[in-house]
Amino acid sequence: MPAADFRQRVISEALLYQRQPQPETKRWLLPSASAFAALLLMAVAVMFNSQQAADLSWQQNVALVFNAPADIESATIEIRPGQGVLLTGYDEPVIRWQTPLQQGSNRLTLPVSVHSVSNGGLTVTLSYGQSHKEIQIHLDHPAADAKMPARAI
Repeated sequence: MPAADFRQRVISEALLYQRQPQPETKRWLLPSASAFAALLLMAVAVMFNSQQAADLSWQQNVALVFNAPADIESATIEIRPGQGVLLTGYDEPVIRWQTPLQQGSNRLTLPVSVHSVSNGGLTVTLSYGQSHKEIQIHLDHPAADAKMPARAI
């Protein structure tokens, strides 16, 4: 049988326990954890997008062949890089020069940097006498086409 004052002690302890300040529930824990998880997801997304953007930038050489039916004393070659395309060493939107061409194949290799896929390409124009030829060159990502063939004009 319990002691005579057992009931009184249990009730006194319970009342004393109720009067003491109870530890505050950690209301900040769930919102903080949620905010941290969202921040972590955003960081992963940014790193993933940065990697994709890096994959969309590349450098390559574009080989052109100008076929001249005869020796040409002065031909005009014009290169217009598209949006996101730069001719290495040139910042101008249009590069134009005059040059002689020998009869047959005249090869020109252009080093280009591509920084996006939107309108990524070159427009190449060859003019001499009454002749005027223009081609559009689409620059594919190197993974899509490992070996770029020469383009003939």
